[in-house]
Amino acid sequence: TYREKGFKLGLLSCRVGNVVYFVSHLNPFLLQKRKQEALAIGKLVAAANKAGRDVIVLGDMNSVSPYDQSIYSIESPYSWYEKHTPGGQPPGSLDSSVLITLGLFGLSDMQAQFQPGMLVRPTCIVANPPWGARIDFILASPKIASHATAAWVADAPQRRVWSDHLPVILDYKSF
Repeated sequence: TYREKGFKLGLLSCRVGNVVYFVSHLNPFLLQKRKQEALAIGKLVAAANKAGRDVIVLGDMNSVSPYDQSIYSIESPYSWYEKHTPGGQPPGSLDSSVLITLGLFGLSDMQAQFQPGMLVRPTCIVANPPWGARIDFILASPKIASHATAAWVADAPQRRVWSDHLPVILDYKSF
């Protein structure tokens, strides 16, 4: 495992068998930095793929998915956050370029694969629903995505005490 330089809050990596896991917490304040961190992760994913390894990227991306764009209103707290942070988007828009960038490296949003009607389910719960945001993700390379059996956000009252983020879970069959 290591902490990659150039990441505000860090990037950890480990390999288990032929799968490389990258755990990230992308910059919460600067959109341009998040984009740079996503590109850096993408390059590490490409290197792992070139070495014949499968990849899972997971963590707090501090960004929304292109699959979720339509659910956020201009008045939602996440929209406010995105518009009022340095390097944020102009009023009335949300940026999903971080997830789009990671998708260009062959990674799939596993919740989108299994819960297309449930994407509104927030993972960041700094306020009560519906004012949460889905900013925590599990992204998987094609082979893992094809062996996945389920992906969901786990929720229970005690989890809301432990963290302001809910865990995202992916089940997949070994191969």
